[in-house]
Amino acid sequence: MKRLRKKDAAYPIFSFGKGLKYYIAILIFAVVFTQALRSPVSVVFMWFVTMMPVMSFIYVLIGRANVGAFVLSDETTVEKLTKIGYEFRVSNYSVLPLPFTEVELFLPSEDGVMCESRIVSMSILPRGEYYFDSEVTFRYRGSYKVGVGCIYVSDMFRIIRMRRRVNIYSKIYVMPRRILYSRGDDNSPSDVPSESKFAAGGILSSEANQIREYRGGDPLKHIHWKLSSKMQDLQVNDYKPSVGKNIYIFCDFATLFSDENEKFGQKKNTRTNKSDAKNSERHVVKLRLPELPQDALLTPEERMSAIADAASDRAAAAAAVAKFRLDASTSQPSAGGEGGVDDASERREDENFDAGTLMGGIAQEDMFDLDEYCADGVSELAIGVVTDEIWRGSTVTLVWFDERAGSGFFAYRVHTLSDLDALFKHFGTAPFCDRDMSVTRLPALIGDDDSPTFIYVTAAASLDSLSDYIDASRGAGAERTEILLFDPIDRFRDKAARREYLERCRVRYGENNIILTTVDSSWRTKSGVEDISEQ
Repeated sequence: MKRLRKKDAAYPIFSFGKGLKYYIAILIFAVVFTQALRSPVSVVFMWFVTMMPVMSFIYVLIGRANVGAFVLSDETTVEKLTKIGYEFRVSNYSVLPLPFTEVELFLPSEDGVMCESRIVSMSILPRGEYYFDSEVTFRYRGSYKVGVGCIYVSDMFRIIRMRRRVNIYSKIYVMPRRILYSRGDDNSPSDVPSESKFAAGGILSSEANQIREYRGGDPLKHIHWKLSSKMQDLQVNDYKPSVGKNIYIFCDFATLFSDENEKFGQKKNTRTNKSDAKNSERHVVKLRLPELPQDALLTPEERMSAIADAASDRAAAAAAVAKFRLDASTSQPSAGGEGGVDDASERREDENFDAGTLMGGIAQEDMFDLDEYCADGVSELAIGVVTDEIWRGSTVTLVWFDERAGSGFFAYRVHTLSDLDALFKHFGTAPFCDRDMSVTRLPALIGDDDSPTFIYVTAAASLDSLSDYIDASRGAGAERTEILLFDPIDRFRDKAARREYLERCRVRYGENNIILTTVDSSWRTKSGVEDISEQ
């Protein structure tokens, strides 16, 4: 993620300075003075004024050829919210002073959100240099550049200005924090009938092979409590080894809320070196297209039970069931509908939401960094989920749109934490992508697999996007689909409206066999969330 804000327009390679108007006034005075006096002194003065532009041009050429810049380090990697120092120098290698030098500096903004381009005036002595150093704490993950773009050299009279493009930068890669996100065995995204789990002793296991008596060291979660109560003795499920499930995690780095890049005439996702695409490995398989069961003929009680099972906790389940009962009291499900979609009257009611209500309240105007905030949460949430699934023995494929790839997207298959470590820097600094690069387009870009599990990590899920998620999952033959929605609710004025809208989304998604789990910024500090940055 690279975001650049430009405060001053760059000058062309050759331009006239502020002293031009004074030179014209002096030239007119010299002409009048010479014609009036016709003396040797006036002639000498006239020749001096006439030669001033030539002398200024030669002066600027010499200064431009002998000015340069350098940075302390070409590349630095640091974790976000960690203070980092940077420094660079602008040097004058000639014997001429450069009193009117302007330099285009790329410096971090005061809030640590982006880098700003500023035109700074400075005076540099002969064989002297301008030294700049400071410290900054970047708030969000991404790649930033700090340094010198162009140097503009002016003569002593500021008549002529010439530009020298140096483009000396220090790249700062700000990494997201590695925080484990786990909801326990019951709520794991990979909890499907043949899922694999790590036992306490490190044994990879999946399906129950037989039931046996409890032995010392057996994990408590394997105890068959119902059978143990009948036999008055502890009985455990003995699992046989199995390979893990194939989990596809699709990450959404599309811009969602702001258009600061259009305001300042810059791209958020500046194109970087494409050689990364040649060195990247993509494991591609083709996906089958099975028929999904229809639930339009389920009874209201069965549908309520399904919604309750899809909710992430008891409170959400109760709210979802209550919402369904409220909707059911005013409308009945269509008998010919697909996937439990409500009738036309409720769909029209959904379409009547205005833009502000659709997102559950309008974001505060001063939250210009909302895209960075959401992308930061999505990346940390995705890393936490990938780590959790690796520990459970699953094979994870991490997929996201990325303009650094020749194909426009990256797909990495991760088997171990070492694989994740190798991928971490590349994924952690992924740039923004355009809004039309919807995360629901990613499943069609991968290949074939047998009944995969899809997990979408995004900050954008609405009633309007429901059909896109349904089509993406069915088209790829997903056995299970879950959406982990990073919710920037603390950035919205009307938080109650936001919660109400997301609850409505959760119910509608649940009716179509898609689990929608909302996660806000507090998940990093809740119990059960572990910081794994040191592991």
